[in-house]
Amino acid sequence: MWNLHQEVRWLETEGARRQPHIITLGFFVNDLETIVYRNPKDPLPPDVARVPEWATWERGIRQYSFLVNHIARYFERRRLARVLLGTQRDYRDALRAAMDTDEFNTLLQDGLRRFKNQCDLLQARCIVLLLPLLDTFHADPMADLLDRADTEARRLDLETLNMIPALQHLSQVELTVMPGEAHPSARAQEAMGEALASYLARCPTPCRTDPPSNRHAPPAP
Repeated sequence: MWNLHQEVRWLETEGARRQPHIITLGFFVNDLETIVYRNPKDPLPPDVARVPEWATWERGIRQYSFLVNHIARYFERRRLARVLLGTQRDYRDALRAAMDTDEFNTLLQDGLRRFKNQCDLLQARCIVLLLPLLDTFHADPMADLLDRADTEARRLDLETLNMIPALQHLSQVELTVMPGEAHPSARAQEAMGEALASYLARCPTPCRTDPPSNRHAPPAP
């Protein structure tokens, strides 16, 4: 899991060797934050760590019974989902606050400018895929953040493809791997892949996406 600048840095070091013809950059709403990994020795939050003894692999009947293990995993996923729902609400608030800072604008502009420079050096077609937040997609996909990334990418003459229309026909349950978190499910990945394939078929050479007024409209039947 990399942020925008780490992805561009990889392209700067590996791009020439791989000689790509088309490069897609998936821009997610957290791609301007500094990535901090949790130390595996740190304790998990209490709501996640509280597992009854019978539900551990090391003790009890769970290690011997498929049925018990299946039931335990079901309740573990539900508990983790409740924790994630609360965490994601705080996370969205933090992202929105960060959007109002000069640092956010500088990181966005610098990251996309470096990406554009590499596209030109490699003589590759580059498309920025704008990926929405999925945990509460139908209520708040943070489309305003994607609009800002879209505007900056277009200013640099980069192609953009917003994935919001491709996902609007899916229910909230279908969108994510687990309720309350933001990682796309296999169905959502498939829908976004189909949207990209359709875009490339419609635009075999670089072209511009729809005007802003139609950017988040559902795709035509």
